[in-house]
Amino acid sequence: MLRDLPGFDRFDEDRWPDVLLDVIKPLIRNMRDVRRYAASARITLRSLGGQVQLVDLLALEAVRVFLPDVFLRIASDRTAMTATRSFGSPADDDHHAKAVQQVIDAARDQGAVVRTAITHLFPSALRHIGGSSYGREWESSWLKARRVAHADILRLYLERAYTSGMTAFTDAERAFELLSERPALEQLFSTIEVERAEDVIAALENYEGEYPREAVPIGTIVLLNIMPTLPDRPRGILALDARLVVSRVVLRLLRQLPTPEEVASVVKDALPEITTLSSRFQLLLLVGYVDGAGHKLIAQEVADEIEADFAAAVRSGLPADVSGEWDLLTTLYWAYRRWGAEPSTLDPDLSPDVHAQVLLTAESERRSTSGSGRVIRRKTRLRWDALVELYGGEDSLRKAVESARIPMQEGSRLATVVNLADKYLEGWRPAD
Repeated sequence: MLRDLPGFDRFDEDRWPDVLLDVIKPLIRNMRDVRRYAASARITLRSLGGQVQLVDLLALEAVRVFLPDVFLRIASDRTAMTATRSFGSPADDDHHAKAVQQVIDAARDQGAVVRTAITHLFPSALRHIGGSSYGREWESSWLKARRVAHADILRLYLERAYTSGMTAFTDAERAFELLSERPALEQLFSTIEVERAEDVIAALENYEGEYPREAVPIGTIVLLNIMPTLPDRPRGILALDARLVVSRVVLRLLRQLPTPEEVASVVKDALPEITTLSSRFQLLLLVGYVDGAGHKLIAQEVADEIEADFAAAVRSGLPADVSGEWDLLTTLYWAYRRWGAEPSTLDPDLSPDVHAQVLLTAESERRSTSGSGRVIRRKTRLRWDALVELYGGEDSLRKAVESARIPMQEGSRLATVVNLADKYLEGWRPAD
């Protein structure tokens, strides 16, 4: 039934004998069952194009054909079958435990087979029937193996449609294969809609520990150059910022290198290839010793040297176009106030475009909820203390704000930020 069909590259030979003998064979009684099963599995495999682990698909097809009531329960309680251990609501865990038991009860006299099927297919559900407990750290390996133990893979099998997460992971698989080929990797990301790029980069984190050595400098440069293009989108209370998503993957790439000397070499070679000051600063932040941000991947004296050189270069002159500087305030703050021989301040007589971009990147969002409510309240704030220190006082900052009005258009985001800066200059401060 499988001849000439895709999917054999996703066939777990180690798991197959147990699934065949413990799940499939006990459900087959005669040759008519064999023909029914073969026809069903062939159609399903053809429609999925080898995107699901073949062993899991063959097991679930046996359940679908011979235990339809069980299959319907699995489909309706898919979250219970794939939810890993978490620190969530005990009520949710109780609900999942009941749902898993209902899957077994639906089997009637074949309950033992279904219990075994859960063992082989849905390890995260085992804790509800006296088995082992699996945490979220397992999800990455299940996703890479295309096992239905992962929620996105099970949904793909049940609905024959890609979820957004599954689509991102498929693109990330291609990106992982091209990590050592800079032109091809850049070309791939140029074909991915900018709204999806963040999810694709986040999915690359699943390959932590597997990045090839030669991919480290290329991946670092390409991903950091994508940073300015990532759009802002609404975030939940605990959701990571898009730039943090990229930084996490870059950090994991750099951690593949065995010595601080190799990391330093990659950093020095990569810096000239990174197109924005903000992304260069982010790279230095990752490998250095800044409290709460640095991961100390290079020697202290090397970090001090690179940071001082970066600060001197920034102070000597900014690019003519700073519109792509996604975190200009923080970059200039460290270049002028923290790194280098002597702290200095930003000149308010620089180009109005510079001050406009500094103000835009000073904007932050405070997210909150009230009590047990689910509505997220969002309030715009400015990192005022950093602005005041960078400009050397509110008088100089006031001059910069006035300069930023020159490129301002009514109703624009810049207009909103400038108006908020006016409130701060008048003495207003947020109570929160």
